[in-house]
Amino acid sequence: KWDQNRFYIEVLIDDVQLDNKEIGDLEPNELGFLTGYERAGKKYYFNSEFVAITNRTYKASESTEWFTHRSLPIGYHLGSDLMGVNILTRYYLNNNWSIDGEIDVLQQGEGNLAKPWDTPWEADGITMDTGYSEPFPTGIVEETLGLQVTTRRQWSYERWLSISLLYQDIENFGNIEGKSKQNFEVALTASWSLEFETIFE
Repeated sequence: KWDQNRFYIEVLIDDVQLDNKEIGDLEPNELGFLTGYERAGKKYYFNSEFVAITNRTYKASESTEWFTHRSLPIGYHLGSDLMGVNILTRYYLNNNWSIDGEIDVLQQGEGNLAKPWDTPWEADGITMDTGYSEPFPTGIVEETLGLQVTTRRQWSYERWLSISLLYQDIENFGNIEGKSKQNFEVALTASWSLEFETIFE
């Protein structure tokens, strides 16, 4: 940290092959990397973040070990086999009103958490001499560009109301080459804590 700035980085080592003696050692490394920068001014906030997570990270041969709580990934919320950039800016009109602008660029490979665990390095024809490698992200890559604008009215940390407009342009939708899709969403979100107190005599 320095002044109003903060830089952060996270490195995840899920599974790394250090030996090179048998076919199982050809399994690609499962790694995650996230880095970001944020700055908080008097009337604005800025954040940029980059993430890259290789195929099969968070996965295991036993599918029940992929999740920990309510079927959500144990790590990054979008799973694995992906690379993305997110940029968020927030401007405070006053103490109660703010406006957000957000850009999200994501590349999602075929090795998402919906795909069963596989071991292509054990296929016929793969030897220690031929080796095994795969691109990153893997297979047909789904590419998403998301643009979002949000207006928020805040009375306190527990009481606020926001409305968001989201547009997404998706190429190779569902990891199907040439298939495209556009999304437009309007979301209304609110949080309002209620407190009641009485005294019995």
